[in-house]
Amino acid sequence: VYRTFYPDWPDGLKEKLFDTPPHAILFTSASTVKGLSHNLTADEIKQISADAKIFSLGPMVSGTLIKQGFEVTRQADPHDLPGLVSAVLDDSLEPIGPLRR
Repeated sequence: VYRTFYPDWPDGLKEKLFDTPPHAILFTSASTVKGLSHNLTADEIKQISADAKIFSLGPMVSGTLIKQGFEVTRQADPHDLPGLVSAVLDDSLEPIGPLRR
């Protein structure tokens, strides 16, 4: 039996996050999704994730993300940390269209 504890962020961390919003956010468990909600309001989460790609470790995490209003960019397959890294790399290597000169 375990209990999940969500620590409060240190002073200034939230401001730094908004100064340089992430390009990608990786979630490894449903608890990490809930932990974000502990420190940010729903509006802040929408703002910080608006331009970010959202990566999930597996189906349970993706389900929690969807319930929280996130659009999952990719889900790891296999559902482990190497699979999550592969999902990020695969997404970053996808063609973005023809190069313009």
